[in-house]
Amino acid sequence: MHATEFARSIKKNVAAATGLAVLHGDESALKRAIVKTLHERLAGGDDMALMSVPGKGAEWPRINDELRTVSMFGDHRIVVVDAADEFVSKHRFELENYFDAPAAAATLILDVAKWPKNTRLAKKLAADGPGLAVDCGALKGAKLTKYLAAAAKERGKSLPSDASGLLVTLAGTSLSLLEQELDKLTTYVGDRDEITEADVRTLVGGWSTETTFAMLNAVRDGELGTALEHLDALLTSGEAPQRIMGGIGYVYKKLAQAVERSRMGTPLGAALKESGFRPFETPGLEQYLRRVGRPAAERFRLAIQTADLGLKGNSRLPERVQMERLLVALAGV
Repeated sequence: MHATEFARSIKKNVAAATGLAVLHGDESALKRAIVKTLHERLAGGDDMALMSVPGKGAEWPRINDELRTVSMFGDHRIVVVDAADEFVSKHRFELENYFDAPAAAATLILDVAKWPKNTRLAKKLAADGPGLAVDCGALKGAKLTKYLAAAAKERGKSLPSDASGLLVTLAGTSLSLLEQELDKLTTYVGDRDEITEADVRTLVGGWSTETTFAMLNAVRDGELGTALEHLDALLTSGEAPQRIMGGIGYVYKKLAQAVERSRMGTPLGAALKESGFRPFETPGLEQYLRRVGRPAAERFRLAIQTADLGLKGNSRLPERVQMERLLVALAGV
């Protein structure tokens, strides 16, 4: 199961984890959350019942002794082996035997980057039980949006999809980094219940993101000269073209969806709203799309893909020229 599914049947999963739990993948935030849950549920959150051991250099006799030592402070003992890939490879035989006869009042948690399903231990864990293997790999798309909404809710805030989409565009998909940005955003909005796209743009993106959106607003309003001035300011300041492309892609992905919905028969205003634009944004965008015309609007996606590939090495033109040509295409000129 994936870590995001762990809480759906938490009583059952905690019970299965007694004995051996394997947390595999690269998202440390998900691993920390599951260790915290197991610690609270199995050992009442008692710090004396939890022990973490670096995987590098760890030896099985010591780990086994820790697992079978009766705690003076609680009924359950938890031993976490961090970065345990080397440990698992070295002590696979001992771990297989431990799985067959685990300590009665202890849980061994293995934190690994990879967990091949074709090993004997992985097959035993999947088939025999008790035991649990949890995928703590990266989240994408709707799963990531749902995770961020839940994380914001835990902080007493709501996070609309447009705000979470921009947050991912600017900060990437690392959950640890996204959690840090949510903490900052929660403090920034103060008593307000909602973290808006504008909040993300200001706090996470800063001047460069504000300027990128000003550039796109100028394109929308038919002010190509102003848009090129904003582009010049961004590039002169040292902003990477690829980062600018992230902001362009964020807006125009939704615009391309609206154009496609409109082509299939949805009224343009409704198509814009269905694609994620807010009511106050739709009049200006509707006017923009009608001005440039459907043929030009339908070429937006191709223009962005061409620029993206060109910046990755498919074009010999200077990056500035490629970016300028993209703005010209988006302006419908």
